[in-house]
Amino acid sequence: MEPITYPQYPSTYEMEDASEKLLRQVAPKNWLIKSAERRDMGIDGEVEIRKSLTRQVTGEHFKFQLKSTQRLVWREGMAKSNRIKVSTANYWLGLKVPVFLLQADLTANVIYFAAAGPQLRRMYPDLEGQRSIQLNLNQGQWIGGPDGLRIFESQYVSERGLTEAMGAAEHLLTELLNYAEFLEEAQGRDYMMEADPAEVDRLRDICERVAEVGSHLGEGPILSFDKAVELAEGQLGLGGDVHEYTVTHVCREVEQVMTRFAHSLLIRIHKEEGRYWEVHKPSLHARCARRLTLVEHLLSRTAILPPHKRREAYGQLKQTRV
Repeated sequence: MEPITYPQYPSTYEMEDASEKLLRQVAPKNWLIKSAERRDMGIDGEVEIRKSLTRQVTGEHFKFQLKSTQRLVWREGMAKSNRIKVSTANYWLGLKVPVFLLQADLTANVIYFAAAGPQLRRMYPDLEGQRSIQLNLNQGQWIGGPDGLRIFESQYVSERGLTEAMGAAEHLLTELLNYAEFLEEAQGRDYMMEADPAEVDRLRDICERVAEVGSHLGEGPILSFDKAVELAEGQLGLGGDVHEYTVTHVCREVEQVMTRFAHSLLIRIHKEEGRYWEVHKPSLHARCARRLTLVEHLLSRTAILPPHKRREAYGQLKQTRV
């Protein structure tokens, strides 16, 4: 009589169980982890983020796929994730919430993370014709690591605000020459003269627009308009309204920051993620293409010209207006 046989529990299931257990052990206490009922859609679960102090649930959430391996192979601080179906990658790109790949290293008892969106947008041209891909993992990006939570929150905020970021980007690129002309024309007047209130309001609006783009780009703290005015007026030593000295000072700061942000946007939208935006937001991609010459002028020609020659340069830049 032959021995009775039974189904075996696959080793892959054991690894999945171990990775799920590890995730719940290392996840921040303010993560409410909900496993997906159906995992064949490329999403293993969702995390709702509650406020740490008040325990309030505010609707902040992200989706994730959890992969596991016995040991990751690292080279110069980078490793490759488990393979991901291209159909899954396309599905992730279509979701309106941030998606993270969580990769468990079961030997090290560590879960690494990667925001899927930025990498998938960069590799968008390579998705066609392939069945599966791998994402890059950074050895410094693991849940519970020294900088892990800060990096994760930065990536989450960036992906969550992607739609708003591209809206702000399109506005800045549309108004770039108008802003540049205003910032140049408003400089160099009688420092002691009180500035036109309408001019100050216009400058405030430009500062806020540029700061909005900077926040979406993940730049560090940007000096607010009110703080910049306070510092400049303090240097001038006069009370009362805003003076032309302050307007010139703020214009020069904003001019440099705005040009740097515009350059970063062009690199990202037109070059690094170009094919993705060409397909999914062609108007923005086309606007970037039309602004390449303008931004190059702002970066180089206006930077090397003395102030009294800049108006001539801006006059020539008008020829590039679209």
